[in-house]
Amino acid sequence: MTKPFAFGRSLSLLFTTAALASLIGCSGHSSAPAPQTGIPNLPLGPDLPAGSIPLGQDKFVQGPYDSTLRVANTADHYYLEVESVLSPSEFSKLRAGGSRRLDASLAETKASLKAIGAIPTAEYSAVGYLKFWLPYQRDMLAALKTANFTHEIYFSPSHYDFTSLKQAKAFNAETLGFSLKSAASSDPSTDAYSGLSVIHAPDFVKMAELAIGDPVNGKVNGSS
Repeated sequence: MTKPFAFGRSLSLLFTTAALASLIGCSGHSSAPAPQTGIPNLPLGPDLPAGSIPLGQDKFVQGPYDSTLRVANTADHYYLEVESVLSPSEFSKLRAGGSRRLDASLAETKASLKAIGAIPTAEYSAVGYLKFWLPYQRDMLAALKTANFTHEIYFSPSHYDFTSLKQAKAFNAETLGFSLKSAASSDPSTDAYSGLSVIHAPDFVKMAELAIGDPVNGKVNGSS
């Protein structure tokens, strides 16, 4: 089972914030600025000897930053699973033009990817997302630098996290400092479900009542 993303599969776009800063501009002779493409400069990927992945199958391999990558053997060539998303500014601009502009942008991106031998596999135009297989080389995203993209896009190898669900299940009320009382408790109130006891608010109120409260009933009121 893979780590779910907002629309189904796994995604951990762009390994680090620093990687996002590594934007490579596409040069041109047009008077309009060429779109920037977010291709992070990653450490070299794993060395995958011939035959290490059977033909027609895919395999999860260890990548940089303790990541888990997905590589497939298609037609005796290795392909790395990569994901992309339009930059926030590009997405906002295209969305303002309606869904047809978003659909057209993905179609243009897929055409650019196919020109370098990539194989698109999934898309979600509503959020400007695209997934594809990229011919594998140890400089994992180098092939993208030869493509001619017409939009500002961020790219990253797909990252699968098989431990996050186990880590989430490890959290419980006790480890977080909460202690819930059962229905059979001598105190049937709902105070046990409040975070006030965790921050010792009731203790503070008691000390305040002793210090400034009504000397008769000990309660703090408007005249205290």
